[in-house]
Amino acid sequence: MADNLVTGQGYLALAAVVSLLAFLGGAMTTAWMVNWGLRRNLQSAVITRISHAEIRSTHVTGLVTDLGIELGKLFYINRLNRDTLVRANRQKLSLLAKLIGSFFIGGLLGATSFKEIGFITTVFLAILLLLLVWHPVLNDAKNWLGPHRP
Repeated sequence: MADNLVTGQGYLALAAVVSLLAFLGGAMTTAWMVNWGLRRNLQSAVITRISHAEIRSTHVTGLVTDLGIELGKLFYINRLNRDTLVRANRQKLSLLAKLIGSFFIGGLLGATSFKEIGFITTVFLAILLLLLVWHPVLNDAKNWLGPHRP
């Protein structure tokens, strides 16, 4: 989506937005169905919802799935038993929206930088990553090379 926006491919960017919204809508619909089923003691194979999985930030699709689940809870209509109300975690909703927004902004910045400046823009990011891992790598090396205790 970010690449298509930066390179002026409006229709492809729009297709990506529509795809994202369809994915999000599917996650919301699934959350509605799972919550409906859970309130009626039906079995469901939706592992993320049943296992109370925490936020997965390794892939944007996991974040969007979690966002859809929370939106499904937010818009779920609690009509029956008030003892088993379905409630959205608004803090989690906010965090998920911020994480997805950060991925998108990072994608836009990366695509724009690569388009305008070129491959050299990745050098700054590589140096930043090296600085971030340098200290833990040194600690591991010290532990590995140091005196071994039984």
